[in-house]
Parts: sequence; structure tokens; C-alpha cells
Amino acid sequence: MSTLTRRIEDHARKMGAMMERCGVDAAMLANDRLGLTLAQASRACLACRAEAACTDWLAASAGTTVDAAPDFCPNAARFDFLRNESALSR
Repeated sequence: MSTLTRRIEDHARKMGAMMERCGVDAAMLANDRLGLTLAQASRACLACRAEAACTDWLAASAGTTVDAAPDFCPNAARFDFLRNESALSR
């Protein structure tokens, strides 16, 4: 497996875990009508330079749901918006 492939898979796992912790419905991210596409979120995650902070935060928050994504996350505003949208649609 190439280094790039490992990096992409690692970021995908972290993004999925971050979304879970933040209470984001992944189906909403896949819904293009909001203009907050999965591709945009994935690119932001791949470009992120806070990998160590992300890994530490995910480990510390394991098994919990939080009120907001951490400030270091490049998808924080996107995930917070989607969580709020999801709550409104219930």
C-alpha cells in the first residue's frame, strides 16, 4: 500500500470518527443540495495539518458526542452546520 493511500485512508477514518462525535449525519454531507459536499469535506481534511491534535482529540472523545467540532478542524463550521440542520429536520 502506498504512503498516499495510507494517508487518504487515515484521514477518511478520522473524518468519519469526527463526524460521528459531532453528531453529523453522513447522508446530509452526501446531499449536494446544501453545497457542502463530501468531496469538499474530504479535501479539507486531507489538507489539514492538525493531524496530531485530531488523533489526540478523537482518542480523548471516544464514545461521546460533543456539542461542536474542535476549532482546529478545517471542517468544524461545516460539521456544526450539518448537525444543526439535522436537528432541525427531525
